[in-house]
Amino acid sequence: MYRDSKKEETATRKMYELKQTGSAIVYITEFQMLSVQVDWNKKGLMSQYKKGLKSKVLDALVLIEDSKNMQELINKVVKINNRIYQREQANKGNIRQIPVKKAPQQTARQWYKGPEPMDFSSTQES
Repeated sequence: MYRDSKKEETATRKMYELKQTGSAIVYITEFQMLSVQVDWNKKGLMSQYKKGLKSKVLDALVLIEDSKNMQELINKVVKINNRIYQREQANKGNIRQIPVKKAPQQTARQWYKGPEPMDFSSTQES
């Protein structure tokens, strides 16, 4: 198949320059659009993909087992990125809180049928 060498050079340069600055999904999309324009093997694509990730994502990625293929790597990165984002939002207090249903308030001593306790608040010390 004939490849446009100028187009491939441009895509290669853009891949080397590509960095994740926002969501993992945006980075993945941009990377995949460029990867179809170059003639790289799986190992080279996966290596370059990792190099462009945010440092927090890359730090978390090194703690887990290496991916066997690009799709597995992408799935791991999306999961890690989402967890980091959720954690950052929680630290900022921006996570929407799920309302907790409160138990209905009981009236005082509803179960007690005996005499009421004495109120000493109005007594004076001698």
